[in-house]
Amino acid sequence: MKKIKVTAVTCSRSEYGILKEIIYKFNSNKKFNFQLIVGGEHLSKDYGNTIDEIISDKILVNYKIKYKLKKFNEKKDIINASAEAIVKFANIFSKIKPDIVILVGDRYEVFAAAFAAFMQLYPIAHIHGGEKTIGSIDDTLRHCITKMSTFHFVATKEYKNRVIQLGENPKTVFNVGALSYEAIKKTRLFSKEQLSKNLKCKFNKYIFVITFHSITNSKNSDLRTINNLLNSLRVFKDTTFLFTMPNSDSNSKIIYKKIINFTRKVVNAFYFESMGQINYYSSIKYCNLVIGNSSSGIIEAPYFNKISVNIGERQEGRVKAKSVISCGNSYQEILQCLKISFKKSICKHNSNLFKNPYGKKISSELIFNKIENLITNNKIKIKSFYDINIDKL
Repeated sequence: MKKIKVTAVTCSRSEYGILKEIIYKFNSNKKFNFQLIVGGEHLSKDYGNTIDEIISDKILVNYKIKYKLKKFNEKKDIINASAEAIVKFANIFSKIKPDIVILVGDRYEVFAAAFAAFMQLYPIAHIHGGEKTIGSIDDTLRHCITKMSTFHFVATKEYKNRVIQLGENPKTVFNVGALSYEAIKKTRLFSKEQLSKNLKCKFNKYIFVITFHSITNSKNSDLRTINNLLNSLRVFKDTTFLFTMPNSDSNSKIIYKKIINFTRKVVNAFYFESMGQINYYSSIKYCNLVIGNSSSGIIEAPYFNKISVNIGERQEGRVKAKSVISCGNSYQEILQCLKISFKKSICKHNSNLFKNPYGKKISSELIFNKIENLITNNKIKIKSFYDINIDKL
């Protein structure tokens, strides 16, 4: 019997964390010929050589894609990297001839992979579509990937509705929840003592985990926002600050340098190019606050019953639990939000605070079963635009 060719792409630490359980499922099933393509930040020393984490998980990397990725990318650098990535993805897809390509999220590398697959008529299964992040160009890229994809695995009912609103047939859109929950549940986290050794830092009474990315679709100043955030943190005493560094978006250089300077001056502050998934999840488990503008503060933090402070516009539009407290980017707004959130974090919580809209489903199994069914029963058809009945709106 001819094996079904399934290919997945990962170019960043966040994508891999989402994909890992799906990779295991396809790799362990003899019905499938699974191929993994790894590129981008995974292969860069500047971003922590996170391919090592994939290898340590005993996952075979079938193809590596290298393109000109700088430590600090400007818009023209990202355009050039995307163009190079499109050609290289296209060449690999033409060799593999996949029955389906699995993509996650909204990064420019994912857009490049989607374009390369779409133009060669290889069906795409897209995970985490339909979401809104108003303060990032990823918002538009995500919707573009949706339009090139055949099947859609979304995290909430709201996101399912949005994908349909974009002209996708409801029969091709599946609400499977957030994959990261399953990954967390299956991960054996470190003890606080072991985590301290791993990160080579002594923990104070309180711990803040901070991830701040550039606001790529806003006129607001990243410099002003990161300065306001760092100055606000100085108010908190007896606290260890754990920074995970920004990704390869444009304008990340400003944020990166400011964090480095802060950690040099503040004894109890530490930065990491990449903690690694287990260290990162363990840090959230033991922290008092998750701070910044990363999706992890919105999706992962509530799983651990942690309060998170969401700063600025980058994640504006995402579905959020009540435990996510948002604020603007002025010093007064950030400081007030941090104080309120910190006070809540050391009090007894109301369970409704952490009621998570992303659910706790076995998402990888749902996706695996659905893809297997669609391919086995030859349900992959040429897609067409789905018109919503305006009269019913």
